Amino acid sequence: MTESSKQYSNSDLGLDLGLDPNCYLFLRGDPDQRTQNPFLRRLGPICGVVFGVGGAFISNWLGGRPYLTNLPRTAMYGAIGVGLGVYLQRKRMEVTRQNDLMIYHYMTQHPEDFRPKERVLYRDYLRAWVPIR
Repeated sequence: MTESSKQYSNSDLGLDLGLDPNCYLFLRGDPDQRTQNPFLRRLGPICGVVFGVGGAFISNWLGGRPYLTNLPRTAMYGAIGVGLGVYLQRKRMEVTRQNDLMIYHYMTQHPEDFRPKERVLYRDYLRAWVPIR
């Protein structure tokens, strides 16, 4: 069984609340990064560069100058955009973590609503089939 497909149980955390094991992603975080998209982790810095450099180009255009004039300012805007993108992404993650913690608290207060689902098999729904020849 791979690390990313591992199911965590209540005993892994020393808790016995009877919750679905995947609910514990809220408590222990996501070290396996099962819920994170690699593209979205880089989205903040990428958008920061695009908006920073794009802002410099637009200011050159509005000032009636060629697009590639004042390249140090364009590089500075790009660097500021990366920093701002990383900051906003971390801030968004912090707000998301607080929201997840609030949801987890609700789940621990109402475990009867978050029981593990019983496994459904196809054989429970299919009837025996005999071909007619």
